[in-house]
Amino acid sequence: MIVSPDVLRNDKSLSINGGHAPLRLPVEDTGICAEAAEAVVEVIKSKHTSYWGGGPQSKKLEQRVAQMLGREGAFFHNSGSAALVTGLYALGANENTNVAISSSGFVSSINAVYHMKSRPIFLPTDKDTLVCQADVSQWVQEPIDIALVTQFFGNVVDIDAIMASTKAQLLLEDGSQAFGSKLNGEYVGARGDVATFAGSNRKLLGAGQGGINVYDKAEYGVNMRKIGHHGKGSTQFGEVPGFNFRGGEIEATLALTALDFFEEKALSRNVSAAAFSNVVQAAGLKVAQPPAHLDCHVVWFD
Repeated sequence: MIVSPDVLRNDKSLSINGGHAPLRLPVEDTGICAEAAEAVVEVIKSKHTSYWGGGPQSKKLEQRVAQMLGREGAFFHNSGSAALVTGLYALGANENTNVAISSSGFVSSINAVYHMKSRPIFLPTDKDTLVCQADVSQWVQEPIDIALVTQFFGNVVDIDAIMASTKAQLLLEDGSQAFGSKLNGEYVGARGDVATFAGSNRKLLGAGQGGINVYDKAEYGVNMRKIGHHGKGSTQFGEVPGFNFRGGEIEATLALTALDFFEEKALSRNVSAAAFSNVVQAAGLKVAQPPAHLDCHVVWFD
């Protein structure tokens, strides 16, 4: 039975409306690795959990993620949402910028476009993959400056087709839910001028809370850090209005440990995704599939 949004908003039995709390799962992968406990204790004992410009654990994480994805640099943030904002800023987004954005994704993406005062051009979702359609040319009527493409639920999009049909000048690859997925043998995040990942609840880059951007042009890294450190560049003088977006040392430590167990956890995610899919499909329902025409490996986000 399909009900209207108004019915859902007024259903007081739902937990989102103050009703019954959701059932606790007997087994849930929150993304946090308990094996990080001793390393986290050492950070706490140091009494330095946050550093101006990023601490040693944050810098180690940045180097490791950049190396894993074959990128020149990375910047660790306090959330994936913050990373999307600095990513757009680094690419020059402003009130005169047209941003093509996939309609399937999390609200953080459109929020970032809003905060940059840019104009969103929404792209349609493919009903079989639940990610952006490959050919979106009929949806684009004006020049596109930036394509903000989300690899939703871990699934991958046809980046080449989207860039060709939008004729976008730059690509912000939102891989927040797709850490570990691959397209043409490369990890998601290898293609974007800037690529974003999140480390929050249930993410494979399990930082508890955090996000990271990867990039190749040093200029992008400079601009991200500028707006993410209160608008200050390499000096103590404010250059632009900024934010406090830098990631903490405890979160970086958690993410580093998550990387140690990445392969094992990615495999487990796909095993559980297959089990859920079998149940749903046996009931006669469809589940999202990887794009059939792409050479890809999907690590599903659950």
